[in-house]
Amino acid sequence: MFEADDFVSDVPVEREVTLRGKPRKVHFRELSRADWFRFLKAYNSEDLDVKAGAAAFLISKGICDPDGSTMPIEKAATIKSEVQDVLVSQWLEWRKEQREAWGNDSGPGATSGSGTT
Repeated sequence: MFEADDFVSDVPVEREVTLRGKPRKVHFRELSRADWFRFLKAYNSEDLDVKAGAAAFLISKGICDPDGSTMPIEKAATIKSEVQDVLVSQWLEWRKEQREAWGNDSGPGATSGSGTT
C-alpha cells in the first residue's frame, strides 16, 4: 500500500548555505507532520515567548549533522539571530522545493496555494 518515500526520511540532505559571509555545508532533514505543525503554531503564536522559540525549534528538528544527529533546542536557541534567520529561511526554501518536486505544493503549511496559513 505505501512506498518507502511515503514516509519521512531520516536521510540528511546536504546544502551549501552562506552564513555570516562564509559558505558552509548544512544538512537538512524532513520534519514529521507533528513537528511541522508545532513549528507553525509557535511561529504564528501571539505569545512572543512562544514565537521567539520557533526558529530554535525548527533548527533543532530540521538541521542536523551528516549522521542525522540533531542539536538540542536549548543549544539552537543560543545561535545568533542573523544565523537563525538564514537557517530557517534556507530550510523553508528547501522544503518548498521538495514539495514542488513531489507535485504537492499546496496543503497545510504550504507557502503558496490553497492550503496556505
